[in-house]
Amino acid sequence: MKQNNEFLSFIKTAIAITAVGGLVTAAFTQFSPTNTIFKKQVFNQKRWLQDTQAGQINNPLDCQRGKMVQDLINQQLRPSLTKQDVYDLLGDAQPLGKDGIEYPIGWCGYNADNSLYIEFDGEHLRKAYLLKR
Repeated sequence: MKQNNEFLSFIKTAIAITAVGGLVTAAFTQFSPTNTIFKKQVFNQKRWLQDTQAGQINNPLDCQRGKMVQDLINQQLRPSLTKQDVYDLLGDAQPLGKDGIEYPIGWCGYNADNSLYIEFDGEHLRKAYLLKR
């Protein structure tokens, strides 16, 4: 009888642990950001420029820019572009270091704002990449 109770107690504990583990996994999958958030939309200049509060915590358009950033990097930001071409395409930016500029793209589910960072080699674009924080 004692073994039976111990076995039932063990089974109940195992079921509870499995259930909690499943809930934690589901919550993590549902609410944690993934790199796919940055690949969701094709770049749209009008929508990019509309997001004037990108990077601010209470931005109603949070991650509007972020969803376009991978397409922007892959399709639009080519080494032949000049700084002025980039400004014409994306608007004003924050200077970052001697040869770089930064565009906030939103929190996108992370614990801080993310950015598109663009490096220049003199007047021409050298590299563009996502800065996740």
